Amino acid sequence: MIIWSAPRWWPLVAPLALGVAAARVGLGVHYPHDVVDGSVFGGVVGSVLVLLLRRPATRWVTAGCRRVRPLSCLAWGTRPR
Repeated sequence: MIIWSAPRWWPLVAPLALGVAAARVGLGVHYPHDVVDGSVFGGVVGSVLVLLLRRPATRWVTAGCRRVRPLSCLAWGTRPR
């Protein structure tokens, strides 16, 4: 999912997620298949949601940026129009 929403962050986030998953198995909190299943399910659902909601969210943020809050443009990384 992070590859779709913030492609520059995945080299930082992916090893962190793998480390947390390995720690969950290593501590005996989850079985390995639980971690794999949860990762696959979360990745699929997250990717679908990001792909479906990316365009409406971008329109919503840029519309608010144009109308009311130019400082929100800096927070979201968009440019005022």
